[in-house]
Amino acid sequence: IDLSGGTSAIFQLNESMEAQEVETAIESKIDSVEGLTEAVQYTVTSVDLTDGRSAWRVNTDIVDQSKLQLLLANAFPGKLPVQSISVTKVAGAAEAPEDDASSAVERVMPQFVAYQEEAPEDAATEEKPEVVSEEESENPAEPAPANEGPAAPGEEATVPVPPLPEPSPEIPIEEPAEGTSEDIVELQSVTLQVEQRIDGEDSELSASVLEGMIDAAQTETGLEIGKVEGNSADQQVTIYGLDDSQVDILIAELIKTDGSPHFEETQKFGATIAGDMTKLGTYAIVFSFIGIITYIWLRFQHVSFGIAAVVALVHDVLVTLAAIAISKYLAGFLMIEDFKISLPVIAAFLTIIGYSLNDTIVVFDRVREVRGKNREITADMLNRSVNSTLSRTLLTSLTTLFVVATLYFIGGSGIHSFAFALVIGVVVGTYSSIFVASPTLLLLNKKK
Repeated sequence: IDLSGGTSAIFQLNESMEAQEVETAIESKIDSVEGLTEAVQYTVTSVDLTDGRSAWRVNTDIVDQSKLQLLLANAFPGKLPVQSISVTKVAGAAEAPEDDASSAVERVMPQFVAYQEEAPEDAATEEKPEVVSEEESENPAEPAPANEGPAAPGEEATVPVPPLPEPSPEIPIEEPAEGTSEDIVELQSVTLQVEQRIDGEDSELSASVLEGMIDAAQTETGLEIGKVEGNSADQQVTIYGLDDSQVDILIAELIKTDGSPHFEETQKFGATIAGDMTKLGTYAIVFSFIGIITYIWLRFQHVSFGIAAVVALVHDVLVTLAAIAISKYLAGFLMIEDFKISLPVIAAFLTIIGYSLNDTIVVFDRVREVRGKNREITADMLNRSVNSTLSRTLLTSLTTLFVVATLYFIGGSGIHSFAFALVIGVVVGTYSSIFVASPTLLLLNKKK
């Protein structure tokens, strides 16, 4: 599932159920959803939420999230929590107070500077002089203002009148168009109050959850939203770049989930992510092989030991992979299912590589002791080395096999595929150290 794409959901149930009961309920309702068949692959695991509550996670290869939600709703009628959602517009563009628009204009107006033009000479001569009081005439220390008119004839002006600056041609004198500021405010933002109740109890929505709800609604409606900011303290979300009609469409999409079952989380991962996982898994195996060959080469002073060990590891992985492939035809026998390649299975492959390598190195280390200073490796040396380590190999393998078999039968569905791969890998890895690695080492050291 992880490597082919699909959907997943995390949900809670109002009553306690075992993992097997959850799987049975889901499997019984697959046919109730149009487009789904019995070939649907899924896994069910128990998870712990951040607040300490327990929930279930189901991973499926279903592409459509809505079909997965419908499947779960049919599988657990009356057992899923019901959510109620209300969305109200707290502050929008059209409802913004007038002082907001005026302040927007005031912030723009200081950028436009107007200069008073110089009055013509005729108008200056016709202006009546001001009447000067006796106190002002007796106090010569205070000069008359420059704009009181022309000086009396025969007297020199004590204060020169500076010329008024001319308007700069680079600064246009413009007036904001009518309605421009209001239109800007209207398109800037709208704040929505989102309230969610689950089974009648208030639910706090984090900022990321609020933003995720808007993103999901945007995807469904096809609207273009500039920016979304969630506020968990006020349970509000501010949206930029929408007009009133678009906001109404968004609200209608948000309240569609009112009265529907509540899911803690739903995710969808497509072929791109699945391809990346496949590539990373392949890289992990290849680079581990390179590292193994390098280490054993340095440890045993001959590259043939490293190559023989890796041949045994490749054998173990391929046999385990073949067992997973034929599990489809053995489904139902000894709790075998139609297992798929997933991240837990790749983790099991890497575990098998480490386990088998450990057994192989034990045998090779005894070969080195038996060989001593001889440069050749003979069949007799290998037989003596294998016989001396056989009891240790069998005891270790049987102990490990008992543990992984217990995980396989009673470990639950979450690690079922992982445990199955380990059961096969332990058995295969035990005999490969004796019947694959040792003969390969003898073949590589055989002189022509």
